[in-house]
Amino acid sequence: MSEYNRAAPLPENMTDATEMSLLGCCFAAEDAYLQASEHVDADDFCLPERRALWRAMGDMYQAALWPDGWMPDAIGLAIALDNAGQMPQIKAMVMLSKVINVSADWCVTKYGAKQAAIHTHELADRRRLAAIGEGMGGNHGGPVDSGELAARAQAAIAILATKGSAVEPIQSVVKATTDEMLDGKPADEAPPYPTGLERLDELLCGGLRPGLLAVLGARPSIGKSALAHNIIAYSCACGRPVLLLTPEMGREQVLARLAAIVSRRLSVTDCREKPNMGQKGAWFVEALEAIAKWPLSIDPSRPLRLHDLTARAEAWTRAHPAGLVILDYLQLVRHTCRSREEAVAEISHGLGDVARRAGCAVLALAQLGRAAEGKMPDLADLRESGAIEADADLVLLLHRKQGGRGQSGPIDIIVAKQRDGACGTVTAQIDAPTTRFLS
Repeated sequence: MSEYNRAAPLPENMTDATEMSLLGCCFAAEDAYLQASEHVDADDFCLPERRALWRAMGDMYQAALWPDGWMPDAIGLAIALDNAGQMPQIKAMVMLSKVINVSADWCVTKYGAKQAAIHTHELADRRRLAAIGEGMGGNHGGPVDSGELAARAQAAIAILATKGSAVEPIQSVVKATTDEMLDGKPADEAPPYPTGLERLDELLCGGLRPGLLAVLGARPSIGKSALAHNIIAYSCACGRPVLLLTPEMGREQVLARLAAIVSRRLSVTDCREKPNMGQKGAWFVEALEAIAKWPLSIDPSRPLRLHDLTARAEAWTRAHPAGLVILDYLQLVRHTCRSREEAVAEISHGLGDVARRAGCAVLALAQLGRAAEGKMPDLADLRESGAIEADADLVLLLHRKQGGRGQSGPIDIIVAKQRDGACGTVTAQIDAPTTRFLS
């Protein structure tokens, strides 16, 4: 049980204490706002000043160029509130000083940002329910049928219960589908990211789709990073933006692999040595000039925590809608869970949420367990596979015959799960010196 659940009863003014605790956490802990904003919105605060402050925090966060470890700036918020006509700067500074004092006193140890946000939302719903009750029991200007009052109450509670719901009548879904058929293309749907392997793209109905989570699993040194780099090269050469989060490799390692794939004539070893003379030097410079034009971003930061990953991915997709985010690899994301299984579950849930919320394609590389050594892998071979298998919309597994590791030759790409398509196996060729995949 968490400290929040074990805590002594809240002070008499529960709403005031909880909301101040939530606001205080945002000024005392990195990324507290990001964690809290998933569970509460401005309308959940009881006072207009706090609603205005929460909206101003959201605007400041959205404007942050790189919101990793973001914390609000009190002076900037006061100026923003004043400029927006929400409250005078002096009044805003007085309110913010109270919030910051609360964060220094007790709220950070008593409540985490997430728990305080959940509680703030629950208290707001209680106030809304109380308002419905008062409306039913108030003066209605004359006799009112009890059945009518009950119907009003039901309607009001239904509106509250479906707040934020994505419920849509089937007629709207059918109309959207028929419109897509008539137009010949899905409305507002971004095209998939092709892998560059024709037979695999056919099986995947075009490639990796924005809004979905794909997982690529393999044993070490089989070729999962190499396939990811081939997908990057093909996508970027077509002008499609990619973000690579790679605590596995540094920038120079990634660049050497990409240069080998692009040049087709230089090995990865050649590119690591950065040849600057002769024919190899000319090929290397040519490859670098091509890569320099790509819409590719690389982040090799370590350690990489889940909230770092989600913040960076969402910040990047604001500038590159429906882009492709690649994580190399899933098991390297830091966690604070009690077990590895819980951690992988939390990470895979988070990656799926990023894909759906940001509308980007997410490809997460994952390491297979030792049981996959020397045999055709399946979903059960994913380490801590339960959550990954459930959360992923697409699972690709790589297999090479015994002795094929590190050598050129055939490699099987197994589509072990595809939520909206067929499963199957595609055999490609891998050129070991350049790590190029060929159909």
